Amino acid sequence: MTGLTLPDRWWRPDDDAALRAELNREIGRGHPLRRRIDRVEARFEASDDLVVRLDDGGYALVHPTWSGHRERAPFPLCRLLGDAGAASAAIAGWEA
Repeated sequence: MTGLTLPDRWWRPDDDAALRAELNREIGRGHPLRRRIDRVEARFEASDDLVVRLDDGGYALVHPTWSGHRERAPFPLCRLLGDAGAASAAIAGWEA
């Protein structure tokens, strides 16, 4: 996870491709992450939340619905986090 610092309760998933596929199924037109996810960087152990790296180098926190089908905005819920430094700080504060 280049440049991104995450607390211990987050880990890098082995199933990045499967997680991206699920997000791509869920994210519909008008969603801020539509066609922007490069990879899944981390998954939180206590929930289904994911940190994704975006096509512009920024990061976002996403809570997938795991429905397996296209959702209507604003689902899946997400929060744009900014660059690696801002994302690291936001995640540390979110978990606290």
